[in-house]
Amino acid sequence: VARHSSHIDAIIPLLVLEDAGQLARYTLKEDLKWAPAMDLVGDRTPNVWINRSTPSSEMFQQIEQLAAEMPDNSSCVIFPEGTFRTQERHEAAIERLRSSRDDLADKANGLRYVLPPRPAGTLALMRGAPDADVIVLANVGVEGRSSIKEIIAAITDKRPIEVRAVRHPRSTVPTDDDEINAWLIERWIEMDDWIHHRVLEHTTAPEETEP
Repeated sequence: VARHSSHIDAIIPLLVLEDAGQLARYTLKEDLKWAPAMDLVGDRTPNVWINRSTPSSEMFQQIEQLAAEMPDNSSCVIFPEGTFRTQERHEAAIERLRSSRDDLADKANGLRYVLPPRPAGTLALMRGAPDADVIVLANVGVEGRSSIKEIIAAITDKRPIEVRAVRHPRSTVPTDDDEINAWLIERWIEMDDWIHHRVLEHTTAPEETEP
C-alpha cells in the first residue's frame, strides 16, 4: 500500500520491489492510462484498472484474483488514497468517512499531506493473499509532477526524493474489515508524521496538485 502524490510515484514501488528481487502487480485508476510513463507499469505488468466513479463487485473480484494468482516472487501494489491530495478532496474524504466511522474521521482529519485511505481495494487484495505481509510505502519529493511540463521541469530540481518502506508481518495485521480500516488510518497517520518531519528538514512543503 503506497502514497499517491503524483504520476511519478506510481513508478516508485516498481523500483523498490525490483531492487528486492520482486515483481510488481498493480491496481491503477483508469485515467492513469493517459498519464506520462504509465505504460511502464500499466500494460507491461499484470494489473487491474480501477474505475473509481463506478466501482463494482466484479472489479473487486478482479483485484482479489490479482492477489490470489500472485507468484511467490511478486507483490501487489495499490494506492488507497485513490488520487492526489487537495484541501477540497481532503474535506470530502473526511465527510465520507464520517458517515460510517465518526471516530476514524476525527483521527484522519488531522492529516496534512495525505488523504485518508479508502479500504475497499486493499481489503480485496488481502482476501486474495491472506498470508501476504503488508508493506506501507511512503515518499516525499515527487509532489507536483502531474503533467509532462512539470516532469520535464523536475529534471533540474535538486530536491531529494526519499522513500520509506515499513513491512508489517501479516500476523500483526487485523483480520476484521473494520479493524483493518482503522489499522490503515493509523498507518497513514504515521506516514503523514514522517512526511511532516522530512518537509521540516528540507523547509519546503509539498504542493497540492490536481491530476
